Amino acid sequence: MRRVGYDGSVPEFMPARGSEAVDPRSGRVVREAIDGPQNVNSDPLSWLLAHRRIEQYQHDAGARFMGDWEKSQLVNYGSMNGAGSGGGTMRPADVKTDAMARFGAAVRVLGGEKTIGYRVLELVVMKRTSLGKAEALLRLSQKVGMGVLLAALDLLAVHYGLA
Repeated sequence: MRRVGYDGSVPEFMPARGSEAVDPRSGRVVREAIDGPQNVNSDPLSWLLAHRRIEQYQHDAGARFMGDWEKSQLVNYGSMNGAGSGGGTMRPADVKTDAMARFGAAVRVLGGEKTIGYRVLELVVMKRTSLGKAEALLRLSQKVGMGVLLAALDLLAVHYGLA
């Protein structure tokens, strides 16, 4: 009988799947991870990077895009508006408006909110949907969906000065 509760292992880390190998001693098929255990709760961009589907600079561009989007969604609370204007620290309203400006500039580089590149990034980066599910929602084939994602991330990387 197994004991219920925490057994010391981190539950969100599981061995990567996909690469099969045969154990020479027992003859059993064992699955081996290329990069060791992988976090199954990670965002899709990190998963794509870990599986070598995107490059590091593309991941960084997507992460910066997501960071600007998250900061632009900050809510201004009434208690924060009454803060006195003091030293050089940025207030939440300043952080939000700067992030909104950066995010808007990045969206313009992508061609606007109606373009397919923005829509793929919206699903994969902002809503953290898997690329396969995003392709199904947008009715794209696998090759087209991956190509659109790569092109959009390349545009962002050039815009952010990462490529």
